[in-house]
Amino acid sequence: MTQSSNILRTKSVVSGIAKINNHLQLEGDRIAKENAPGAILERSKHRLGAYYYLFCLMESSGCRFSEVASLTCEQISESGKWLVKGKKGSSNRFIDNKNCVEFLLKMKSIARAPFQGCNIFTASRHLISIGLITHKKGRERMTVTGIFRDNYARSIREVDNTSATVSKHLGHKVSKNGDYYGKD
Repeated sequence: MTQSSNILRTKSVVSGIAKINNHLQLEGDRIAKENAPGAILERSKHRLGAYYYLFCLMESSGCRFSEVASLTCEQISESGKWLVKGKKGSSNRFIDNKNCVEFLLKMKSIARAPFQGCNIFTASRHLISIGLITHKKGRERMTVTGIFRDNYARSIREVDNTSATVSKHLGHKVSKNGDYYGKD
């Protein structure tokens, strides 16, 4: 066999491996997207009711359950944005979520608190039933409603890994409070 045929065979093998790796990468990306919290919520929308919108707001804002559940129709703007009244010493901030605008504006038009009657126990049961639960390193128990806050912080850390930035976006007044979120 000549040297040129060996080179061609090597290029062919390398090309084949590259195609397989690319396919595996694309398949891995597809599976990751299907298992992302937003995709799981979307697939479960029909059985979650108002909790779907509550979870969407938690996911897109990194807000605590109590911050979203206490939303009143007065906090909803005419464009569907809402003012988060920070809990536990957090800062107030405006949040916008395109998936929830229609629902929030409907609640505002009928002067009803969007998540009246929603509670953390039912929310936890819903999240467990659709598989949105995780184990945070160093914690004995599984994290349920905190999964959205942690994922939100993780996405911030991908861009800027400082606790001050994470704390600012989560509404903390003290920057060291962001150390816990978005890791492991």
